[in-house]
Amino acid sequence: MSGTVGDMTPKQTEKLKEFKSKVNDILEKPEHDDHYCLRWLRARNFDVVKAEALIRSNMEQRKKWGIDSILTNYKVPEVLEKHYQGGMVGEDKEGHPVWIDPLGKMDMKGLMRSAKRKDIILSRIRFSEQLYHSVFPERSKKYGKHIESITYIVDMEGLGTKHLWKPGLDTCIEFITLLQDMYPESLKIAYFVRVPRIFAAIYALLKPFVDVDVRNKIHVLSNNFQSTLLKDIPAESLPVHWGGTMTDPETGDPKCPHLINLGGPVPEKYYCQEPIVPEDKNLNKEIVKKKFDLTFEVKKKDSAIRYVFKTEGGDIGLSVFLQYGKNEIKQIQEMEKHNSHLVYEDGSIDCPEVGTYILRFDNSHSWTKNKTLYYFAEVVEPDTLFDAMSTE
Repeated sequence: MSGTVGDMTPKQTEKLKEFKSKVNDILEKPEHDDHYCLRWLRARNFDVVKAEALIRSNMEQRKKWGIDSILTNYKVPEVLEKHYQGGMVGEDKEGHPVWIDPLGKMDMKGLMRSAKRKDIILSRIRFSEQLYHSVFPERSKKYGKHIESITYIVDMEGLGTKHLWKPGLDTCIEFITLLQDMYPESLKIAYFVRVPRIFAAIYALLKPFVDVDVRNKIHVLSNNFQSTLLKDIPAESLPVHWGGTMTDPETGDPKCPHLINLGGPVPEKYYCQEPIVPEDKNLNKEIVKKKFDLTFEVKKKDSAIRYVFKTEGGDIGLSVFLQYGKNEIKQIQEMEKHNSHLVYEDGSIDCPEVGTYILRFDNSHSWTKNKTLYYFAEVVEPDTLFDAMSTE
């Protein structure tokens, strides 16, 4: 049994009755029906105590974020309207709305320099409220059945080590946690397409914050993903770029930018905030005379090393080497000087091979003047669960 209205076991029916009795004080609106209650129960495997804790937490969050009036009182900042990627394109074969997210084109640094973190999260919450207040009711009326979930296509083309940026990932984790707790069971299925190897490392950082139920709805598709999407989505509801027949009615663009915000770099004219930087107390400290090496043993292919650093006393160079044995070493990133005394430097390094990676901070160009280096660096290994997920 699915645990939905009309498809419940006797035990689930009893759990629903018990749950409604416990939370009767907050079931105030017409939409707080059995469909609504069952979403919270399914999200916690019909554990009434956990489901009650989740729904009450949701009520507190709604007050904190002012969600009950978000559709009328909140305006999404222009930069997010124009440059936060994603859009709804049509319906799948069961009537569920289809959303395409070109996640690999996200410029998280640009967005966070142009909008407050709170606005980035509120813009996603506002979309979720639109789903429940207009999109889902319209689809339910159209098809004569209850629709309360979305088919999600995540296009990873363009994803790279730049997306390992910690402040950006921390913000993603925050709204992933918030959205899945506030809108449980709103995901029907998620298709991940054009997935590069680096995503296995990124997923390793995100996975602990993603509910198991959500993880089980993720399908990583092979290069021939279009045929799989078309089994679930009519061709006329899918842009040509993703295997359908839909194009922009005016330009013929196969990516349908009239429906999907394609993301990309945020113009600097929107920048209104300084880059987010870590607190010095969370960084290591080293006095660099000529050279200083950070050494990392990378044990899994397709890992990544992410780093952030700043200096006092002037600029510093950074190069990267890969050591195979005691004597075999090759340079994989030429030395580049960074004005890290003026602005924090952050970045990531692909590690397609196992071995010993060396990050060399080089002050030999001004060896008479020591530099104080503040840094953080770590190896991010690919997630084995994601890596082993079957592709279709």
